[in-house]
Amino acid sequence: MTLQHVSAESLRYFFERTHRGHLGVRLVSALAFAGVCLAVGGLDALVPTLAWATLVSLAEFYILRRVRACEAELNHAGLARLRAIAAEITQYAAILSAVYCAPAFVLAFTGAANAALGVLLCMAVMMNALSQHVLSRNMIFLTLPIPALGLVLTGYHIGLALFEDYALFVAMTMVIITGQSVSLARTAAHSYASLFAAKAEAVRQAQARREADAANEAKSQFLANMSHELRTPLNAIIGYSEILRETAIDDARGQDIADTERILRASRHLLGLINDVLDVAKIEAGKMDIVAATFDPARVIASAAEAVGPAMAARGNRIELTIASDLGVVRSDAKRFQQCLLNLLSNAAKFTENGQVKVTAWREDESLILEVSDTGIGIAPARLAAIFEPFVQADRDTAVKFGGTGLGLTLTRQIARLLGGDIAATSVMGQGSAFRLSIATGMDVAMARAA
Repeated sequence: MTLQHVSAESLRYFFERTHRGHLGVRLVSALAFAGVCLAVGGLDALVPTLAWATLVSLAEFYILRRVRACEAELNHAGLARLRAIAAEITQYAAILSAVYCAPAFVLAFTGAANAALGVLLCMAVMMNALSQHVLSRNMIFLTLPIPALGLVLTGYHIGLALFEDYALFVAMTMVIITGQSVSLARTAAHSYASLFAAKAEAVRQAQARREADAANEAKSQFLANMSHELRTPLNAIIGYSEILRETAIDDARGQDIADTERILRASRHLLGLINDVLDVAKIEAGKMDIVAATFDPARVIASAAEAVGPAMAARGNRIELTIASDLGVVRSDAKRFQQCLLNLLSNAAKFTENGQVKVTAWREDESLILEVSDTGIGIAPARLAAIFEPFVQADRDTAVKFGGTGLGLTLTRQIARLLGGDIAATSVMGQGSAFRLSIATGMDVAMARAA
């Protein structure tokens, strides 16, 4: 497979992601933002909002026409034409980014609340650019400047309105976020190119299985390496929301307090989901670090039980600890052991109401055994074997009612095996479930079992 064919394939995949897969999402998001602007600005915002929505729609459909015309040329286009198509598509992406974040340059000058809407709009456009503008490592330099300028401008005016002396600090924070975003996008573009190079090699060798494994490995490697860059923008949002909440508390603005707390809850929930996905990716890529140290498991168990206390109380549950007197100390990774325990206790709290959760710990040969049992809803026998698979929950109704990604038990099993143990479950529908977690008491034992 020649470079020409690889370029055509990467362009085709880019069109699929950005214009077929996400066009509807972008338009719905634009309409939703227009609705928010109308709700906040009333009739005064009607004309500019309709004008912006119309401009967005016209730009999207004009560019969609051009994309379809370019896509029709891919199979027979030469290398020079493919490069010209890529340059043309990059220009269209830059135009779309500018059109979408245009309202931010007006909102920045109309008060802190409207400027905050501008920040959210620019962040949304930037996140779209990070995930999709990966045709080349330089593409982001053409598509990100206008959203970045809008982000800095709106951030500065929010700082000017709320913090006065810290306006430049807020603006510099936005500049830092932009820099991190550029770094992430360039790395994503490099991974994007590497993915298609690997795919071409697999096709040339006619090894479909190897191609699928390479793609999966590239995904896991990318996620594992990008943990810091993925968390940084979200942590910035959390930190900035905390500042806004503190200001609202000081000014006794009840509605703003409630709004910022909702933002914080959603952001922290999203950060937890990202952490789970990244942990799975790290394990798949063989990059999960195990830090061995001697610790007292009884203290870790007590700390985890205390951490989930509010969640237990909110559901009317009681938690009971039974720890063997000869439990002693173990040499393992205390942080990962606690992560497993918190996953099990959080699940028990979530799926049990007005019941009891028991935690029992004891030693058995060269293993530490910990059992978490509850009197919750239980798991159907047909689903019990699948609950440790990624993104799997007990059933669809459970997923809808209780939420979650279905990664907690997957992570728990994978971490337990890294620590020289495993996890098993038993359950009776309507009576509850019991999860038995084991880890090796020494890392030498864990390594021997892994081998």
